[in-house]
Amino acid sequence: MESKHQMHCTNCGKEMSKEAEICTSCGVRQGKMIHYCYNCGNEIQPNQELCLECGVNPRKIKRQSVGKSLGNTGTDSVNVALAAILGFFIPGLPSLLWYNQKTKGGVMIVGAILVTIILPLLGLVVVIVGAVDAYQLGQRVNNGETLDEWTFFWSK
Repeated sequence: MESKHQMHCTNCGKEMSKEAEICTSCGVRQGKMIHYCYNCGNEIQPNQELCLECGVNPRKIKRQSVGKSLGNTGTDSVNVALAAILGFFIPGLPSLLWYNQKTKGGVMIVGAILVTIILPLLGLVVVIVGAVDAYQLGQRVNNGETLDEWTFFWSK
């Protein structure tokens, strides 16, 4: 029953948009309470790590980022070239826009600015790491991998 634009609320099981972070039926932020599989709506037990109906990990919600369309290539994939370019000029911006890593993205942007002001040569290293991180994570997203908040390109 998986749809490109629909998922199930992990608290009440009702269908909702993949872009939504909070269910409009029960008002609960997704991932806080996990009673139902986001993919198929099957009931999930408290310690269950795998949905027995569809096989997904119910604790790793795949949500389409609203900003993903900025780098869209016509599918639900991330344009990795655009992500790398943005990651070079503004390290952390692709994390904010496409990878749903708001804390990491914000920290990378502020950190890059501070490092570049204090030590300009080290700032060059930071922007190169930002570009590599954006490119590698874009490839992982395009391969269907779910990224945690603090996933970097060297993380497994």
